[in-house]
Amino acid sequence: MKKYDYDLIIIGAGGAGITASFTGNGFKRKVLLIEKNKIGGECTHSGCVPSKSLIKAAKLAHNVTKLKDYSIDLKYKMNSENVMDYVKNIINKVYEEEKPHVFEEKGISFLEGHASFKDSNTISVNGENIRAKNFIIATGTSPKLPAIKGIDSDYILTNESLFQLDKLPKSIGVIGAGAIGIELAQALNRLGVSIHIFLRGDRILKKEERKISETIEHILLGEGIKIHKNVKFNKIEKGTIHYLDNSNVGYFSSFEKILVATGRKPNLENMNLKKIGVDYDSNKIIVNSKLQTSVPHIYAAGDIVGPYRFSHMAEYQGFIAAFNCVFPVKKKADYSQVLWTTFTDPEISHMGYTEEESRKKYDNIKVYTETYSHLDRAITDNEKGFVKIICHKDNIVGAHIIGNRAGELIHEIQMLKKFNIPIRKTTDMIYAYPTYSDIIRKIGKKAYLDYLNNNLIVKTIKNISK
Repeated sequence: MKKYDYDLIIIGAGGAGITASFTGNGFKRKVLLIEKNKIGGECTHSGCVPSKSLIKAAKLAHNVTKLKDYSIDLKYKMNSENVMDYVKNIINKVYEEEKPHVFEEKGISFLEGHASFKDSNTISVNGENIRAKNFIIATGTSPKLPAIKGIDSDYILTNESLFQLDKLPKSIGVIGAGAIGIELAQALNRLGVSIHIFLRGDRILKKEERKISETIEHILLGEGIKIHKNVKFNKIEKGTIHYLDNSNVGYFSSFEKILVATGRKPNLENMNLKKIGVDYDSNKIIVNSKLQTSVPHIYAAGDIVGPYRFSHMAEYQGFIAAFNCVFPVKKKADYSQVLWTTFTDPEISHMGYTEEESRKKYDNIKVYTETYSHLDRAITDNEKGFVKIICHKDNIVGAHIIGNRAGELIHEIQMLKKFNIPIRKTTDMIYAYPTYSDIIRKIGKKAYLDYLNNNLIVKTIKNISK
């Protein structure tokens, strides 16, 4: 009998697991990928893919309503009855590239079923015991419902059940004002669903710059969405949310469905992790900087680990975990370069510290802001927004964008930050005109002028020439 059946077994075939399987296979290791549901995980079936498909349809519907701004007179009728068919079609297209045969053709074994540990080198799947030298746990997370009486009713939707609907409801109450709740609220509203957002705090998208969250709130209100802040939930009864406001005055609102987007919980049921000594808590599996669990040859990656639950972070961690399973010199996860985009309209991108966080961390910072109103391409497109870049000395420590193509623009700034290139260096580059990227160069010019005005040689020359 062989000591091990596989070099690497990956449990969970979402973003982290898929990346880890291709990485291990690329390093010529014998890999088994296990998934109890469909390959692709939340991202393909209930997260990024369906939500961005819905957002695309919603943006097209919204743009039609603005045609008169461009002197185009077109009669139209809103009919979003079949929009969920479009979303499901996109899911199926993506899944075609993630079906088991795609992996098996590349030499990666696949097994459908639930995996539980028998010991630290053995798992049981469908009654079969399988041994491996290394494991990566990438089982992801599921929606976490808040402690509100009646929240387990049939009227409740999560991001998982929303995309299983055949038709959109006429009205939805959204509990939660993070990225998922706000993205879906705007998209659904644009597709004709009456939307009310309920949050316990005093502002939506609280991780973003205050001005950015206030800008998006203003846009949502302008599109007809109702936002209820500082809510104290009493109960949910059928489709009715009973709640108190900040003054403890009672209200209720009724909806066809209620979408809950308030957090996630780890998928660790019946895996016997405690039995084999893998440490975890109610939110995550606990790992070190190399993504090793408390059992060194067992790694974990993706949403099950955090601290950032994004598909791009899951892929990043999946690669590191697989690399570390293969090589004795281990890579460490570096979260100093973390970034994310919220796909509202306009988009929001976030990298590094906010201005408030930067002022707490550093003695002196420089904040550069440029608006889309000074960007010719944005003017021609009738787009509004701004870019804010925060620097400490010559180092970029944060960047925040709201506006069209924010999700693309943020990567140039991240590259500058990653390789310690001052933003002023962009003045030496040639940018195509007219493009959105030119806004980065405009900020670079401001930083370059600051650099010159603070340069001792330049100061001396200026004083001599007076």
